[in-house]
Amino acid sequence: MTDITQSEIATMHARIRVFKADGYPEDEANRMARNWMLYDRNSHAVKKDKVGQWQPIETAPYSQIVLLAIDGKHVTTGFRGHVMGWTWDPADEEPLDGTATHWMPLPAPPEAS
Repeated sequence: MTDITQSEIATMHARIRVFKADGYPEDEANRMARNWMLYDRNSHAVKKDKVGQWQPIETAPYSQIVLLAIDGKHVTTGFRGHVMGWTWDPADEEPLDGTATHWMPLPAPPEAS
């Protein structure tokens, strides 16, 4: 992994505080914040030919934020870690009790004008 920037460190500390405030133990909050940092780094590294196409969950990449379909009823973003498995968007206000069945790469951000 490349060096962590000061901005990434500040963002990780903020996320750790949010996760701990939500009741996660410190070690889990630290792992989740690190996973989100990796997600931020890799969220735009998607194959252009797959954007807009739902894929079976078994084919989802690791260390990359993707869109997730939960039981065909809900769509959220998530990150598949090597150690902890799936982490769903902590900012999602709707509880997600289902199972991720499909994934899709995030589209590229819009061009700046």
